[in-house]
Amino acid sequence: MPFFYVRSGMQRLKSGIADEQGKLMRYFGWLVKGFLFILLLGFAVKNSDVVTLTYYLGYQWQAPLVLIILMFFVAGAAVGVAACMGYLFRQRRELTHLRKEVQARQIVLPDEI
Repeated sequence: MPFFYVRSGMQRLKSGIADEQGKLMRYFGWLVKGFLFILLLGFAVKNSDVVTLTYYLGYQWQAPLVLIILMFFVAGAAVGVAACMGYLFRQRRELTHLRKEVQARQIVLPDEI
């Protein structure tokens, strides 16, 4: 039996193991997501009391505590994404420039006979 048959079989075996590990990781991911959902749902139920948020000049706003926490979390995430956007656009612009530079420097070789 030639060597490449054995190698091909080993590759199939490794592929099967990787597929099983991928399935297990997907199940584990769903398990973690479910646990986090239950944990956050319990947090929301326990913190449903109405609180008063006092602003300057006597303005007040009353809302459930969990809603206020969620709004500030979303606002913080939006500020974080906005802070990263300048860096990402700069990288994209530099990448486009470098790709154009590489294409301009490519040397076309004549066909060898």
